[in-house]
This record gives sequence, structure tokens and C-alpha cells, in this order.
Amino acid sequence: MNNIVATGHIVRCMSIAGAVSHFGGEAVFIGADSQAAEMVSSYGYRHICLNTKWDDMESETKSLIKYIRKEKITTLLIDSYMVTKYYFDVLKDYTELLYIEDIADEVYAVDGIICYAGYYRELGLSSKYDESKLILGPQYTPLRREFWDNEKKEVNQNIKNLLILSGGTDPYGFILELVKSIDLSKYINVKVVCGRYYKDMKALESFSAMHDNIIIIEHTSQIKKYMTEADVVISAGGTTLYELCACGTPAISYSMADNQLLNVEHFCEEELIPYAGDLRRDDVVSNVLTLLESQYMQYESRKNISLNMQQLIDGRGAKRIARKIIG
Repeated sequence: MNNIVATGHIVRCMSIAGAVSHFGGEAVFIGADSQAAEMVSSYGYRHICLNTKWDDMESETKSLIKYIRKEKITTLLIDSYMVTKYYFDVLKDYTELLYIEDIADEVYAVDGIICYAGYYRELGLSSKYDESKLILGPQYTPLRREFWDNEKKEVNQNIKNLLILSGGTDPYGFILELVKSIDLSKYINVKVVCGRYYKDMKALESFSAMHDNIIIIEHTSQIKKYMTEADVVISAGGTTLYELCACGTPAISYSMADNQLLNVEHFCEEELIPYAGDLRRDDVVSNVLTLLESQYMQYESRKNISLNMQQLIDGRGAKRIARKIIG
């Protein structure tokens, strides 16, 4: 977790850890560096720092094996795009290996694969890992404990409360550009959640000081509350889209990294969350403004979308994963 890697990776791992604890298991986090230590510790989990490079995972194998032995780790769940075949080949003899997968451009020597993406069938994981434990489908989406139980979304007639999310970082300055472009007179509240690596805070605060209905929220632990209160959420792709489904809150998505593309495109194709484009090449701000006025955001459409979102994701995926891990 850093200014390059989204916080969603650590969040979904903590969701699984919470479910493991719920069923009597014990979870410990192992990171290349200490950037996630404070966040992990605040949720009551131990964090082991390997003091290695996060983007050179092969260099950590010796240290990791030492901790596997010391901690008597029975299952190691790995969540990183920096893995290599060599990495898994070295570790496979020391513990059970599970990998969170959503790209499938390589086949690794693992005991199990977790892929909760709606497009998991397109990745051909069943044939690629025919001898591994397969934990596949949206029913295994690992959401945090607060998303385990959800009431039916009450959809308001008009859109009056907007919520804007960017994840842990906003490298393209999207949030500030968007709030400056929105017709603020149409909304009672425009809430902006800024991640811990957000760099334009001073400029955003200066702009919001001139508008009473812009509310800035910094890396909150009450994200479900804000999602539930919102009429529409504008969000980057990733696990957040699944959280919005659990809440039943209509949304507009955008992307800023290659690993988000399959996700946002799938939700768009399923007519659940319209896609406003990629910040690296599209005019996402203009597309968001257009979508806010489109048929997607009409009252009857939002009601149907909300219902379909909650039917797809019930929020209990982490518990299902935990049962698969610890029996």
C-alpha cells in the first residue's frame, strides 16, 4: 500500500482476516515495508515488516520463509501484481498458497485461486488451475464487516447528494477538476472522500471554502455510511464498486490503471454501473457530467439498478472465503 498501489488491496485482505477471526482463526499481515502497518494495527492485527522492495517480491522469499516457519503459517494468502512464477515455486514447499487473481496472464504453482470478478469465466481459471482449490465468482467478493449485512436501498426521486471517491490516491487531479466542473447548485451535498495519499488537499480546501455544500472527508472509516446516504457515487474501479453494489447505491465509474479496466467494463456491460472512461486518455469529467443527466440516472432506472446491484453482491463473500480457508 503506497502512492502507487491502491489501498483496496490491503482493505480486501483485512476483510478476509476479519472473517477468519470471526470463525476462530488467526491472521497476521506480512508486508515488504511498513506503509500499511498503522492501518493494519488499527484494526487489531499484527504486522510483520520484511524491509524489502514491494516491487521486487523475489528478493523477499528468504525472509518470508523464515516467518512462515516461525509463525507456523498454515496458509499464505498473497495479494500483489508483483508476483512471479519463481516466487511461488520457491514458497510452494513451505505452506499452502492462495492467490487473489483478476488478470490471469500467468499460471502459478498455487494451491488455490480467489477471483471474485464478475468476468472470472473469461479468464479460463477452471482449466488453468484444474487441480487447485477454486474460489470463484461475485459471491466471494471480500467486503469489510460493515458490509456483511445490508438493508434495501431507499432510492430518492431526485439526485441531491453526490459522493466522489478516488481510492487512496488521485494521481491525475480528477477530484479537484470534477468538483470545479459540477453545477453545484443542483445538489444539497457534494461529499468528497480523499485517500491518505491525496496530494491536492490545499487546493481542494480553498475551493470548498467558497461553497457550503462541498464537504471534504479524509480517509474515513465510515465509508459505508457515506455510500448509503448518497444518491449517486462517482468512483474509481476496484473493490469499491462491489461495496456500492452491496449498499445498492447507483454509481458512475472511471479507471486510472490497467488492472481496473476489466472490472469497470464488466459492470458497464451488465448495465449496473456506467463507465466514464480512463483518466489517462479520456475526458472523464465531461463524461461524468453527461452521465449524471443520462437515462441511467433517471429515477426508475436508478431503482432497478439498485435492486440488481444488491442481488449480485450480498456482502458476505469474506465469510465464504474464510470457510474455504479454515474449514
